[in-house]
Amino acid sequence: MTDVTSEIAEIKKLVKENNLGDARLRCEKMVSQFPNNVEVNFLMGMIYTAVKSFQRAEEHFEVTLLLEPNYYDSLVQLSLLCERKGDRERAAIYRERSFRIAHQNI
Repeated sequence: MTDVTSEIAEIKKLVKENNLGDARLRCEKMVSQFPNNVEVNFLMGMIYTAVKSFQRAEEHFEVTLLLEPNYYDSLVQLSLLCERKGDRERAAIYRERSFRIAHQNI
């Protein structure tokens, strides 16, 4: 069985090295092996955003929120993607949710 934490670290390293093709392939494999892993789905969304596959990115950020409804970074990314495609109403909803999460412990 794959050590999820170390594989995520390796994928992040590939991203930092701008090796997005290999990072995408490895992350897609991780998503198929661990479809309910929040971090893997979020990372896949970030990689798809980096390669400008925005619809696929949005799908993975939404899965992240299904698994962890208060995942702040996914809410922020979804608000940006919605704003980018002109869906200001959904962007505002995601922004409001992220704002509430960021300020709930103040």
